[in-house]
Amino acid sequence: MGGAEKIILQLAEYFSSQYRVYILSDDNRHDWKKLNTYASIRHLYVPYGTKNILKVVLSLLFLAFYLIIYKPSLVHCHHRRITLIFSVYKSLPVFPFRLLHTSHNVFEYGRFFRQAKADLYTGVSRSVINNLSEFFRFDQNKIQLIYNGIAEYNGKEFPVKAKSAVTVARLTEQKGHIYLIRAWVDVVAHIPEAALYIVGDGELREKLERDVADLNLSKNVFFEGFQSNPMEWILQAEFCILPSLWEGLPLFPLEAFSVKRTITATAVDGTSEVVVDKKTGLLVPPQDVDRLAEAIIFLFEDREARERLAGDGYKTFAANFTLDKMLNAYKNIYQQFIV
Repeated sequence: MGGAEKIILQLAEYFSSQYRVYILSDDNRHDWKKLNTYASIRHLYVPYGTKNILKVVLSLLFLAFYLIIYKPSLVHCHHRRITLIFSVYKSLPVFPFRLLHTSHNVFEYGRFFRQAKADLYTGVSRSVINNLSEFFRFDQNKIQLIYNGIAEYNGKEFPVKAKSAVTVARLTEQKGHIYLIRAWVDVVAHIPEAALYIVGDGELREKLERDVADLNLSKNVFFEGFQSNPMEWILQAEFCILPSLWEGLPLFPLEAFSVKRTITATAVDGTSEVVVDKKTGLLVPPQDVDRLAEAIIFLFEDREARERLAGDGYKTFAANFTLDKMLNAYKNIYQQFIV
């Protein structure tokens, strides 16, 4: 369950009191199915694939079928290929819906997306907005910035584990876990008891576990897999780490800030719009193992600095990245498009 999926869940739950909401995806994960308990939310399965011609044809038929049966006023897409497909359907008079596309990342490939015909494009950070206008060349009048937002945590408190840090992210190349694991060798050399909890799952898990074993870090690095409530792990850590190679606007720093935890992260794209170096956290260059290790050691050793950064991080979250701010921005768009 990545950031885009979490945003979709939040939007569906919020707008279910005003509209009939259908979520279309090519998976049947529990997170979608539980929404069927809402009277006005329904999850619909769509077979999807780009290499299997049968799946391509089936996905086109499924989408057309849903448009005919449910007659949506607004289609809100979070994936470029799907936006292109709906752009084609939108050109047909029989489908009079409005099309909204939300971009969650910066892309430097897939120029064909320039052919999309959405009524409005939203981006989750200024880096994403610039990407939409400069690389994909969409009309700036059709582009709007809406920062991701999350709800403030009001659940159970957990005792902090001394000398522990956490990273919460899918185990994919984008998230840069291998550089964090390599940095942990230097961290342990300075702080032998330092513990890293890796929360999340993905296709790189087995490889990363082998890397941890090869580097003799098995007593210091722990893979916790997917967790339905990552806040429990954030609350138990002294601080958080996000070593991504690229990001649109990651939710993890916002989750950390919302419970007054600072973060060391890589200075990439939207992350730099959330984490202000030496004010709300520490930024290091991506793939720079030495700088990352230095930042981690500093946060472990300087509690006063860690707490100061965490306090300013919470203020940044409260001022700019709350769930209410995000939902109100989308509410204005939905009310404009749905008549």
